[in-house]
Amino acid sequence: MLNFDFEGGRYIEKTTIAHAKELNKQFPFFKKKQPIISDAKNNDEITVISNPKTVVKIGDPDSFLLNIYKTKAFRGTFTQIFSNSVYNKILNDAKKSNFHPNRDIYASIAVVRMMQIAQKSQKHVDSFINWLGDFKNFPDYTDSNVSGKFENSLKKFFTGRIDLKNFGGQNNSVEVLSFSDKTAKIDYPGWFKNNQGAGMIFRSTAGICDIKVKCIGNGELKIYLRGLDFRDKNGIRLPIYIDFTTFIVEGKTILKESKLVWYDKPFIFNKNVTNGEIVKLHAEWKPFDNQSVV
Repeated sequence: MLNFDFEGGRYIEKTTIAHAKELNKQFPFFKKKQPIISDAKNNDEITVISNPKTVVKIGDPDSFLLNIYKTKAFRGTFTQIFSNSVYNKILNDAKKSNFHPNRDIYASIAVVRMMQIAQKSQKHVDSFINWLGDFKNFPDYTDSNVSGKFENSLKKFFTGRIDLKNFGGQNNSVEVLSFSDKTAKIDYPGWFKNNQGAGMIFRSTAGICDIKVKCIGNGELKIYLRGLDFRDKNGIRLPIYIDFTTFIVEGKTILKESKLVWYDKPFIFNKNVTNGEIVKLHAEWKPFDNQSVV
């Protein structure tokens, strides 16, 4: 343990290791034979007994708890205490981290559990595994048809859209180098290309994203923060508001408070760029609520 190779170049000071070894000499550790509570191997299911009458098969604990966190039921409970941006950041970090990626998810579940215990008397608090099961049994988790229809009907209300175009000449364009949300959709529509340059459209439901783009040609990069282009059956565009709470370009904070936008009323940021210049963007957004500001 003292020689463990930590991620990111971190390490334990040599003086600390020396002190720990001295303590080990004074208080040697004698490993006791522990009872086997599960003989699950590889991907076998692990049996969790919450009481003598309840046996729950949870499979891989990491996947089980991650799926609990991703349910709409848990998200709704979590965002009663914290903001949507906090929820999304934790989920996004779990996707990017290589070292215990679910560590903040475990902490989030523990916090919500403690809040539930605090709100009820001990007599009426379900066992932990049964409490988790309540989230799992919510329709969005067990019924894919219900989930799909429900999610698709709401998706437009939390989809952030970012349009980028490098104005300057017909050969000007923008090339995406990387983006943190791997489920995002990126398009280069024909109507966004003319003799002034070509643009791209980024759409994401993650609520937070980092984007790195390369500008082709000298020009003016225009960035539009907006909502989806949503229309009724007669083709009339309807306002779908999105609340952009943070927008950072190359480390410079452009937005640090609520900015409510929709397709026809975007927030526009302009930046002069040179050929080959790389621009890093960071954006955070949420569905509009009573904390949003027009």
